Amino acid sequence: SSVSPDEEVKREERRTALVLGARGVGILQLLATHRNKLALCTVRRLLSTHDVPQLLAQLLNDNPWKTTAPDGQPQFFDNGVWMPQEDMNRLTQTECQMLVTLHCLLLDRETVAFYELNSVRRGALLKLRPLLREEILNQIPALEGFARWLAALAMFVPQDAR
Repeated sequence: SSVSPDEEVKREERRTALVLGARGVGILQLLATHRNKLALCTVRRLLSTHDVPQLLAQLLNDNPWKTTAPDGQPQFFDNGVWMPQEDMNRLTQTECQMLVTLHCLLLDRETVAFYELNSVRRGALLKLRPLLREEILNQIPALEGFARWLAALAMFVPQDAR
């Protein structure tokens, strides 16, 4: 079947958006990993102004890099192309980067001090709990601390919800 020029443009727009998004996530991970070398105002902007944790939580829940092919097979977007996803428990590189970024930002006492956990932010982050299944934690054992942090967050009631 032939693809119309409009469909081809839309497909290329989506591919470009996914490539740029993945690169942006990589930059965020780099910033989060080296947060101790950044100016405090930069870290504050990442957490408060741009609300990177909530943004990443929403992206992880939306899964724009995963889709279903016309034949019904699951696919994921990696390195600029759609590939079949044979193992549904395997994280994409972008997912790993986002989870590591969240871990770096939210489990550091100095940086989390800049992040006011209100009920909206708490709700967005708690939606990540089902993602951190045992199979996922086996892939990235360092995320066990983040999973425990989310479990503790589930018990926490923010000031604005009281």
